Amino acid sequence: MGAALNWRARYRKPLDVVRFPWRFAWAAADRLGCFGKPAIDSSPHLNPVALARWRDAIGRSRVYLEYGAGGSTVEAVQSVSHVLSVETNRRYLESVEARVAAIPQRGAFHPIYVDIGWTAPWGRPLVTWNVKARVERWRRYPAAPWTELGDLQLVPDFVFIDGRFRAASILESFLSLPVGADCLFMLDDYDARTGDYGRALAFATGVKEFDRTITFRRDPAFDREVCRQLLERLYCDPD
Repeated sequence: MGAALNWRARYRKPLDVVRFPWRFAWAAADRLGCFGKPAIDSSPHLNPVALARWRDAIGRSRVYLEYGAGGSTVEAVQSVSHVLSVETNRRYLESVEARVAAIPQRGAFHPIYVDIGWTAPWGRPLVTWNVKARVERWRRYPAAPWTELGDLQLVPDFVFIDGRFRAASILESFLSLPVGADCLFMLDDYDARTGDYGRALAFATGVKEFDRTITFRRDPAFDREVCRQLLERLYCDPD
């Protein structure tokens, strides 16, 4: 796994340059609506063991926050009182909203669109070179749901991280979650990502792995200042 992570870190930028024309064409077509209405699944894409764990947590949840909307949203709103979903692709989020609206009995749905500029497939920023103005837009993504939660006077008991800026989303959540709050976190695609996850999880406890998915909680004794310093560096990682 270490070798794979080193390979990813070494060749990510050259590969981004090679793939940029294709991603640009995809992003332009998406903004023009050339792909039609995005299809939304009925449940999250997780391995069977992780899906069972997600459903167990959803069954106990009253306030659920997810970074990345989709099939997880559709299933969650059928049992959770409040569902907050953060997305970087407006057209995709609108399709999720339409799918949710068709469910007769559902909890309150709070869709949150964060404009990070043009997006490639899976809501990833089209341009990933780190410049100050661009990173300022990116940092809104991890923070946006916590502003909404504050306005609603809600505290999540389950946070599913399956969108963009995942390492930053972990740390932003750790810093924003009220002291003493009991909240379960789930992170998907763990072993396919960069070493930034390891640094973010240094502030976590009770880490359990389910193939490529992990669950954890915030360490009650985590160092807020060190966490904040690391977060400032990780805002620029779109993965």
